[in-house]
Amino acid sequence: AEKEREKKEAKEGGGGGSSTSKKTKRTKMIFLDNEKRAKKAIPLLSWPSEIEEKVTKDIANRERLTCDNLPSICCATFLNTHRMMTTCHMLSNEVDIAAGFSDSTIQLRSLRQKGPAEEMDAMLEDDEVDAEERHRVRPGEAIELLGHSGPVTSLSSTLDEKVMLSGSGDATVRLWSLELKRCLCVFKSHSGPVWDVACCPRNPYFATAGWDCTARVWSTEHERPLRLLAG
Repeated sequence: AEKEREKKEAKEGGGGGSSTSKKTKRTKMIFLDNEKRAKKAIPLLSWPSEIEEKVTKDIANRERLTCDNLPSICCATFLNTHRMMTTCHMLSNEVDIAAGFSDSTIQLRSLRQKGPAEEMDAMLEDDEVDAEERHRVRPGEAIELLGHSGPVTSLSSTLDEKVMLSGSGDATVRLWSLELKRCLCVFKSHSGPVWDVACCPRNPYFATAGWDCTARVWSTEHERPLRLLAG
């Protein structure tokens, strides 16, 4: 009887070993299948011949970047921004730059190098100087625009450089005169912070987007928005 029990235990042990070997083989096969599937590329649709020709022409017309042919770029650095600069906007004249800060102030600065004071005074006193040149910021100076009661979140100016719009966390949009350096109007409609403001190339329209998940289309000639976009 003891011999028969030993034979049964040996058979059971051999069967268990074969089952474990089968399991390991299965897991190896599954792992290999997954590797093969991962190596397969995602199929992409072929381009129409017209689009392919257009893309190739565009690439051929591009200039190659070399040491002698580098792209033009303008970098401006604001130093000692302890008030935390939250937004920045380059005016269309590509000379003056506006920056908004978390303490609700806006600064206008010039990217031109500071020249002799006598030349600047003579230039400003000359009657033949253009009005646009008179309204620009002097090199080395900073003009502060005060009016918001919350962080300035966005800035945008018109192409004619006459006015600039600013959005703020106080749920208002302010219209600034770049000639007078003063606030002309305050637009109120959003129920929360105004995240973005953009001037339309066709005056006098502009658009805003706010925390209340809405976008609004405005006109500088009306105090209330013309369109409310929600969804």
